Amino acid sequence: MGVARKVVHRSTHRMVGAIPCLGKNAKLVEWESHLERDAIDILRFHPDVTYIDSQVLWLEYLDQNDQVHKHCPDLYVIYKDKPLWIEVKLQKFVDEFQERTRLLTEIVRLKGENYSVMDETVIRIEPRLSNIQLLLRYQLLQPSAVIKNKTEALFVSGFSASIETLIEVHGFDLLTLYSLLCHHHLRTDLHTPITRKSIVSRFVSGQEILSDEEILN
Repeated sequence: MGVARKVVHRSTHRMVGAIPCLGKNAKLVEWESHLERDAIDILRFHPDVTYIDSQVLWLEYLDQNDQVHKHCPDLYVIYKDKPLWIEVKLQKFVDEFQERTRLLTEIVRLKGENYSVMDETVIRIEPRLSNIQLLLRYQLLQPSAVIKNKTEALFVSGFSASIETLIEVHGFDLLTLYSLLCHHHLRTDLHTPITRKSIVSRFVSGQEILSDEEILN
């Protein structure tokens, strides 16, 4: 394995950018495609992902002809306290690199780590992705201790209510509810568009956001 390095910009014509991943990395995390950016959004929203970085290390592997190759996966994350290397790739290119994926999967597994390929069929599930990106807009809005205590007291014994009811009956405002959803004090069905009719309940598990099957494939 090689040393840490800067993001490899594979082409001067590619769209590039960087995203703040609050609570998961003190620096901006760079992306080289819109699909990578969308993947980072899902991962930074996931409570079981505690660290995210991009293209941090070369991985060396031998092909079937004993030739040495190097590859730098797109993302490196800590998922459930375990290192995970993620390659973000359009589905039409996944089969082309199937052998490289197999070899790298075995190499990192020997170290007790995981290697995964995520494509648009997982990353761009709608309206999940759009809902996550909506809620991430409220990441900087931290619920106060008073709001968190009120939420904990209300959402007991399986209590649930619509966003509309929480605003009109229980005195919440929409921005606060979005913040509570973003910070996983509350949950709603991410597979239906978030509206004032959306039902909200107490947060249970990050598996509702992105399951082990999706992230580890």
